[in-house]
Amino acid sequence: MRTLMKAISAALILVTFTFANQKHVNTKMVTKNIEQGLTHKNPGVVESSIRVAILVKIAYPDADYGDVIDELEDLIMDGANKNIRLKALIAADYLNNFDQYQWLKQYNNSDGEQVFDAYLNKLNFNRIAKTN
Repeated sequence: MRTLMKAISAALILVTFTFANQKHVNTKMVTKNIEQGLTHKNPGVVESSIRVAILVKIAYPDADYGDVIDELEDLIMDGANKNIRLKALIAADYLNNFDQYQWLKQYNNSDGEQVFDAYLNKLNFNRIAKTN
């Protein structure tokens, strides 16, 4: 099952970066595919789609992510597990407040998981800094 999820993640990321190498990309189609992944029954596909949403936003910051954000907000409340709910919260915050997270652009060639780790590390660092 884990192998299947990794394969699906790799396929989604490969498709994303295939689009990134093209001069003209139909971002409506890309965001529609992300939406479909976010509503999939398989939690691995959902989690992969959350990562892809962030990576696509890095590559195409001016695309319309309104429907993707709506799906992410649904997942924040109704995600299959706490990992999906947390990642949906991070992704929704990132897509809604993209200008505040320019420091995450350095992860544009990552698998997406590094974005979550960096985000959580920064939150933890900021929390520790405020308590001292």
